[in-house]
Amino acid sequence: MDHGTGGAIRGGRVYGRWPGLEETALYNRRDLMVTGDVREVCAWIMRGITGTGLSGLEIEGFPGMQMAQDPGFFR
Repeated sequence: MDHGTGGAIRGGRVYGRWPGLEETALYNRRDLMVTGDVREVCAWIMRGITGTGLSGLEIEGFPGMQMAQDPGFFR
């Protein structure tokens, strides 16, 4: 995820699958390929803040989305 320019975010960690920077792995041969669903990030943050259950988030909060392994935002 690109966080732009700024000093508030601790870098050095990639969440999700890293597609690489080879030209064939880039979107339109210039941009980093999207490998995840931003709704899943939002759902894990909501779960961490509110304690909402996985099924509630997958069924009611974000219908049709399946939450993968906990990325550990709140560890």
